[in-house]
Amino acid sequence: MKNSEIPLSQSLLAELSCSLMLDPQTKATAEHYVKEFKSQDLLWEESKSRSIVRCAILAASKMSKKRSITECDTPLSLINLLSGPQPADIHTFIRKLKEFLKVIQIDDRANSDIQAIVNSYAFALTLYNKFEEVWDKFKVTRDDSKKIKDFTWVVFILARINILQRRCDIVECACMLLGTFQVILSILPKKIFPELPNDTLTYLCSTIKAAPEQVKLASDHLKMMVEKFKEHNHLRGSHPNSQSIEGILDQSHLSYNLKSLSSEYMNKLLPDDIDEKDFLLKETSIGSPLKIKDSLLGTSQRFCNKRILDYEDDENLSMTSRLQDIKFPSLISNSPYSLKTFPPCSRMITSLELETWLNGHIDSASQNVPQEVIDKLDTPGVEFLKSLVVEFRNLLNSALSNIMKNQTPGTMRNYLQIPSHDNKTNPDNVMKLFFRVLLELLKNEEKQQELRSDSKEQMSNVLKNETFYRALLVCCVETVLYANNITALEFPEVLEACGVSAFDTWKLMKNFLEFDSRIPTTLRQHFKSLEARVISSMAWTESSPIAAHIRLHLGSKKDLNHPAILMFCRRVLAYSALRIYDLSNLLNLPEDVREEIWSTMKNALSEETDLFINREMDQVIICTMYGVCKAKNLNVTFNNLISKYTEYYNDNGRLFRYVHLEGNTTGDIIRFYNEVYVKFMKNYLMALTNKNPILLRSEPRIPSLNPSSPLKYSLPPPIISYSPNDSRNVLSSPLRSPYATPRSKRLYAFGESPSYHLDAINHMMNKTGQFMSFDEDKIATPTKRPKLNESSEFESFDIDENHLEFGDFKDNN
Repeated sequence: MKNSEIPLSQSLLAELSCSLMLDPQTKATAEHYVKEFKSQDLLWEESKSRSIVRCAILAASKMSKKRSITECDTPLSLINLLSGPQPADIHTFIRKLKEFLKVIQIDDRANSDIQAIVNSYAFALTLYNKFEEVWDKFKVTRDDSKKIKDFTWVVFILARINILQRRCDIVECACMLLGTFQVILSILPKKIFPELPNDTLTYLCSTIKAAPEQVKLASDHLKMMVEKFKEHNHLRGSHPNSQSIEGILDQSHLSYNLKSLSSEYMNKLLPDDIDEKDFLLKETSIGSPLKIKDSLLGTSQRFCNKRILDYEDDENLSMTSRLQDIKFPSLISNSPYSLKTFPPCSRMITSLELETWLNGHIDSASQNVPQEVIDKLDTPGVEFLKSLVVEFRNLLNSALSNIMKNQTPGTMRNYLQIPSHDNKTNPDNVMKLFFRVLLELLKNEEKQQELRSDSKEQMSNVLKNETFYRALLVCCVETVLYANNITALEFPEVLEACGVSAFDTWKLMKNFLEFDSRIPTTLRQHFKSLEARVISSMAWTESSPIAAHIRLHLGSKKDLNHPAILMFCRRVLAYSALRIYDLSNLLNLPEDVREEIWSTMKNALSEETDLFINREMDQVIICTMYGVCKAKNLNVTFNNLISKYTEYYNDNGRLFRYVHLEGNTTGDIIRFYNEVYVKFMKNYLMALTNKNPILLRSEPRIPSLNPSSPLKYSLPPPIISYSPNDSRNVLSSPLRSPYATPRSKRLYAFGESPSYHLDAINHMMNKTGQFMSFDEDKIATPTKRPKLNESSEFESFDIDENHLEFGDFKDNN
């Protein structure tokens, strides 16, 4: 073959393999990935090779690293990968990398490493967008303003490495960004910024609602860093061989200083670090949502100057116009009254608001049990609470002290004498919030008791309930972790550390969110997502109070009439209805089929409840939708269902690969459907196939899980979207035949052999669905779920074709 006939992808792979000195195995793996991607891309063009070949090399290097952990090979540098023959820019590369991960199936660990690079890029781009937004407000009048801007950005990204130690904390980085501007503004003459107010610190903080004291602290540390660079002659200024930074931005020194700091920055980069200086090379459109621009706000004024409100200046609109002729503003894209013109605040602003709110409560809280609480307790009660507080402090010290253990302070951070342990993980802050919330809950409950004329002994009983305190501690820990973007402790680990069940914590969440009417929306949404996890999976574990209450009900033949259980049942029904409604819309299912699915799901919940124990509700919902559609002879496959599910809910599909079967075994969703689900549900599904339905129970076994309401009246009001999270493992039900009868065999999922490309369906598509509106008592603590077999391949999964009162915690007294 002539050289000119060699595809660009092949020649580029050969050149990059040589320049990067790839080993033969990595090169062969990369070549395989390129061929596989090309075979699945129906619109493939060789011009895509510049990025796709590099994506393949990166993925192959991560797989190679996994195979040879003990070898001392030099890790592949992301910067070297993007440079070399026919270089690729970082923006195009990341965009293509996300596409690549949707098509090519790689190991979970390697995929996680690559996803971390994508997340790092997204975070850095968010910061750069905010940097440009603030910089544009200065309107610098000097000729070399571009160099000043570049210098400012390089100083900031150096501070992220040296001072913040690469932490992706949006609040820390936002304050450091403003601190960088503060230092730069203090060096330059005031005349360069004619429109800037004298109090620059207050002005800078107002741009993103930051706390001035935090920005001032960041500014002081950053100034110390720049002074150290100047002292070691990395920078030139008006006073050589000194710490004085005066003159470092003079035109005679600026070019040298920019080049010197850029070189210092490059020396600090790790193999997987992106070069954030690349953001300066070309215009980068702002990706994060911003507030409405002044021009848009200005145009809205004209609509308010008339006696009759005229949304769109419609000439045909008059006093005699009929209502149906008037366009509703929220449905019109350019209407100033449309919700579409009011995007949400950026992540940076909402994070700073949350930080300010949390610090306000912590600063105003007591360090010990509030006296108002002590006054409500007798002497044994006070001693009990104090001993519990001591236990809480110890477990917080143990749990939170490990968060920063692996983060060793850098040389520059030590040199600047910045403390290595961050106050954000200080257990005292959690306990202060705990005491603050406890006091506010006490005040709120006293007001409610006055309205209800309840006995004050009920409050005393609540304050003696250990489960109540442990659930409150979980809420406070989760708040501090979320506000500070700390992910080292997951929600199940917090529950286990605090010794309380997910269900008991769920009961208190509504009260917790009501202790302060000013709780930021982002925190409310976070707790809504936790509630969804509890309802859909965590509360269904065998050790959960739910399982115990169900057994109690079946033994006594009484309905589950505890207020908390009734509320839980309503939430479960709302969750199920919303899932069925969303997926039915995506599949365009007829109305009568939707109702059949809804009826079958309610039967599963009330009559075959064991089917849910230690499993995800979504696993049963998917099987129910498939079974009903199959019984109705509709062309709906598991592949259709899972594809729509993973795309709509931004899920990775793991809960369909690992479903608990029986004992300690797990399998994919097809095995679960064939081996478990059909055994439980065959009578209900077969009833749908006959003109004369099989007679079922006249009265539901658990009425609160099987109301007569149709699907559309069971939906919750939409609020936000969320993706389900993980959980697993099952009570075996008696009297279930393990054999497939001729009648039940027709329900099985045959001919749906596993698809090794299913993971490609499961990556995030950034779509949103709807969220349930959750408004709002005690057995057992959570147990650690058994680890799933991580090595299980997915090759067997080819598919071809009323108000819960605060006083509820008094029950155990």
